[in-house]
Amino acid sequence: MVRLEKGDVSEDEAAASIAKAVAGEGVNVERAFTGRSNLFAAQAGVLVVDRAAVDRINGVDEAITFATLSAFKPVVEGEMIATVKTHSVRLSKLSCAMPPSMSRAKDTLRIAPYVIKKVGVGLDLAARARAKGDRQDLAGDGRKRLAASRRQHHCRTPCAARRG
Repeated sequence: MVRLEKGDVSEDEAAASIAKAVAGEGVNVERAFTGRSNLFAAQAGVLVVDRAAVDRINGVDEAITFATLSAFKPVVEGEMIATVKTHSVRLSKLSCAMPPSMSRAKDTLRIAPYVIKKVGVGLDLAARARAKGDRQDLAGDGRKRLAASRRQHHCRTPCAARRG
């Protein structure tokens, strides 16, 4: 049995504190067990990961591993998006504390929610007039344009050059 010394924290406490520190908007942290704390999407959206912060956290102590899904991956509510694992039964509080360079760790991992936007299509005056007109007229206009484009294509190369 391992005894925690003064200044040590359990692996569960270490994993939980790191997971809570990195969880941003739209991220839920699961209770830590066996030195692991999983992070889940609280809503559907796109996973946003600060890769440099992940690398800094993984560089704090070799007994700490922080792994995420790929940045900008579409996720659904309840999907596991990351995990924090501590590989030692006890860690010093110093190892689990966020260093000054990681004081902005809160947005290391967040979900950018999908946003529904209204989209409109603008028509110029000529298009509006054609849209209000008879559908046969619109089809006729299309046939006229197609015939005109074929004539232009045919006339681009002089006939003498084609006989060649």
